[in-house]
Amino acid sequence: MAHATTEHANVVELVDGFSRPRNQARFAEASSDPLLHFGLTTNPFADNVNPQFFFRTEAHEEAFILMKKAVEDDASLALCTALSGTGKTLLTQILLQDLDTHHHRTILTLVYPGMSRTALLRDILGELGLDPPAGRTSIHAMLSQIQQEIIRLHACGQKLVLIIDEAHFLKPDSLHILRTLSNIEVPEKKLISVLLFGEDHFRDRLDLPSFKAVLSRMVFRCTLRPLNAEEVEQYIKFRCLMAGGRADLFETSAIEPICRATRGVPREINRLAHNGLLAAARTERQQVNGEIIEALTRVHQPS
Repeated sequence: MAHATTEHANVVELVDGFSRPRNQARFAEASSDPLLHFGLTTNPFADNVNPQFFFRTEAHEEAFILMKKAVEDDASLALCTALSGTGKTLLTQILLQDLDTHHHRTILTLVYPGMSRTALLRDILGELGLDPPAGRTSIHAMLSQIQQEIIRLHACGQKLVLIIDEAHFLKPDSLHILRTLSNIEVPEKKLISVLLFGEDHFRDRLDLPSFKAVLSRMVFRCTLRPLNAEEVEQYIKFRCLMAGGRADLFETSAIEPICRATRGVPREINRLAHNGLLAAARTERQQVNGEIIEALTRVHQPS
């Protein structure tokens, strides 16, 4: 009996000797990783474009409906502008997913600083799955090739929808190229809809007299605004729930300093909220409170 007791004690000591460090390591890992600490399946505030996390505020819903209506009403050009970080790119992804593939051939072109009109047309051809004409490629040849594809799509019962993201980087000659493309039509309707997404200052550029012909074609125009205080709170709750967490991971006391620091810009909310989750996990808290957010905002304030 004594032998059995001694053997049992040795087994317990042996098991504890191996399990204790592993349990401690696992606890330390859980405390520093917000996914483990809060039981999340994914990062709710990741810096990426994921349509699953599209939070439809009144302004975002209005912009989505308006841009979709522009396509359905065969508008040649439509414009959506907003501050950087308010969700323009995410809105383009939602439109790509939502537009009926049976009736629309939807492609997306991302404009970059200094992009020439030749590069723009090459990118459009590439998105259409077409190679540029052989030999020295001219603007006219590429425009003709795109026009032929638009007509071919129309014969197959489809309309081309061209989404231009970061449109504020468009050079004047590229913008007029897009206006030229938007002129392609048959007697009863336009055969292409060009949806432009750019930052607020792009709208100011379009007010210049040299762009009057472009602006006059934009019957559909909308602006995304930052989130208000109520929307910020719902946005954070929505993202936490979509990531497999609880809706109350952020205390009410955390909302006001988040609103103040980010001014309602979703990209900034994501950055601050993510850091809040990290800080709460490291200090083994079950919620992010106002004290944590205030501390984080003080760190980033200029001295």
